[in-house]
Amino acid sequence: MSSLQNYYNNIYTEDDRLFKDQKHKTEFILTTDYIDKYLKKGMKILELGAGTGAYSLLYASKGYEVDALEYIKENLDILKSKITKDMNINPVLGDARDLSMYEDETFDMVLNLGPLYHLEGEDRDKVIQEAKRVCKKGGLIYFAYISNNFTFVKCIKKFDDYIIEYKGEILEGYRLRDSQNVFTFMYPSEMEELMKKYDLSKVHHLTTDGINSLLIDRINELPEDQYEVWIDYLRTTAEREDQLGYGEHLLYIAKK
Repeated sequence: MSSLQNYYNNIYTEDDRLFKDQKHKTEFILTTDYIDKYLKKGMKILELGAGTGAYSLLYASKGYEVDALEYIKENLDILKSKITKDMNINPVLGDARDLSMYEDETFDMVLNLGPLYHLEGEDRDKVIQEAKRVCKKGGLIYFAYISNNFTFVKCIKKFDDYIIEYKGEILEGYRLRDSQNVFTFMYPSEMEELMKKYDLSKVHHLTTDGINSLLIDRINELPEDQYEVWIDYLRTTAEREDQLGYGEHLLYIAKK
């Protein structure tokens, strides 16, 4: 069993991550804002690293044809259990680094909202290459990743001895390396350079949750009307370059 499989099978429950509280819902709300903005009737969607189906099931329920590819069998089993007869969804157990089951330019939109949380180097490059290959010319590819800057700040806040308890190693320039080999972290500038490398045009580059994790208790106790104000603030500032690196979860939307 790989470290990633062990994490999702024995340590962390992915199924309720995006909905467990107001803090976590923010990522889902802003991500769907930017997906909904570009969806058109009849579009075919591929989600890589679909988890237990938060996004794939939503868009399948809205009438889109969706392929949901997931690496962790247990997560895919949960996704399958939620499929209803009216959904046009194809659940696939697979690896985002190898999409050889798909022809070139098959999908109008490719959602890559998980794999880059866990991969780096050549593996990360393969995911980008494959996502680009199966996306139609003029289509959109969504790449979510985790901020190195924010993760360091979060560790300082959360742990007395974060090097031992959480991320294991700090490299030159305060780059974090996860000693458990589960998560990887990037700077926004790195993501910009990666997209240029693969000749993908920037449509948006944003944070989907801002500094939520530093304010988690306060955000979760906000009454509904105040929470809506907070969401509006995050929507308004999501793409500001001076705040981008201090969001925890970031999203790069590219056009092929």
